[in-house]
Amino acid sequence: MGRRKILLHQLIHEYTGTHTVCSRHRSSMEVTAPDPFTATVFDRRQLASGAASAWISTTLSDEEWDSFLQSTPLGQFQQSSIWAAVKAGEGWRVVRVVIWQGNRIVGGFQILSRARKLLREGFLNKGPVYGEPDLQLLEWMLELVERSAKIHRIDALVVQAPDDDNAFRALQERRGYAANGIAAIITATFCIPLGDGRPPAETRMRRTVRLEARQALRRGVVIREGTASDIPDFFQLMCATCRRQNTVPNPASEAALLQLWSEFNAKGLARLTIADCDGKPTAGLFTIRFGNRITQWKKGWNEQFREKHPNTSLAFESIQWSERQNASCVDFVGGDRCFAHAILSGNAPDKELRASRYFFLVGLGAEPRLLPLSQILVPNRLIRAAYQACLPLLRRLGRVETE
Repeated sequence: MGRRKILLHQLIHEYTGTHTVCSRHRSSMEVTAPDPFTATVFDRRQLASGAASAWISTTLSDEEWDSFLQSTPLGQFQQSSIWAAVKAGEGWRVVRVVIWQGNRIVGGFQILSRARKLLREGFLNKGPVYGEPDLQLLEWMLELVERSAKIHRIDALVVQAPDDDNAFRALQERRGYAANGIAAIITATFCIPLGDGRPPAETRMRRTVRLEARQALRRGVVIREGTASDIPDFFQLMCATCRRQNTVPNPASEAALLQLWSEFNAKGLARLTIADCDGKPTAGLFTIRFGNRITQWKKGWNEQFREKHPNTSLAFESIQWSERQNASCVDFVGGDRCFAHAILSGNAPDKELRASRYFFLVGLGAEPRLLPLSQILVPNRLIRAAYQACLPLLRRLGRVETE
């Protein structure tokens, strides 16, 4: 009981995978199922759509999985093996379960975990992912999630479903998942929907935003695409923004940012744009393209040349570029859930909105979106019962978000 009490304490107060590496090959014509000599079969199941097999691996690279993610609306880069390679530099280990039917992937998930003092924490971010919402498949994936957590001795696993998923919440609760009261997870964001018959994004922007974008051009702001050599300058710009917002930079170092750039740029999925004013890098924007989503992942500005509107110019150019890439949306990554609720209901006070950092995003044409609430899975039954007993207190402390 002593260790269980300590683990529960760690869960509440300190929270924020031996398998054969799975190697796969892709030809120009078809996807090839895992090589049985190098992959580990985790489970097999007869689904209504046919026989399926789940393969488990701890390899960082998995091109077939990444391709599947980019081909399905639920796939996001946080589930990719590219992201796993980035997070490995921060001490996270990966376990990935991919479900195949014949030579095609139909679903799966990726868990990142790391040791944290006396416990191992896990994060299943934006998953599990599936192509078609088959109930048998979804139930099976949740079963595989639980088995994976036990095998890799994960004491607390935080799970957040993909942004556009509506199927997992009820299933998770029936399987003993609890509300997350120990980890801060983004549960709202702002997005600009693109294409699908919508008018050009520029026409949906606030008039003052369009004016500032034109002024930036006339006042000599130059937007250029950056390379690895621009990472040091961009990191300093990002740090300047973090100091203003009283936060710490993430990635936390220039080297970590360079690794992030290198991993995604190697796949043609990263874009760094720099706003030069009088020949000096003044603001920067790091975007990730994954599937049809453009994510404005990191931003930075040194507060100089405010009158030239370098940030407006960067955002404006990025949105226009996203339209040329036939993206379905531009995601600004994050937003306050209560504020998003207020805007969606039409109850956001104009004065508060104008004073918030979301006023700029709304001016660009961004709309608030509520994301799935995260859940927590504690495999150990006694620790899970103790955590459930603590939930009322965590709710009173405001640690548990509600719909």
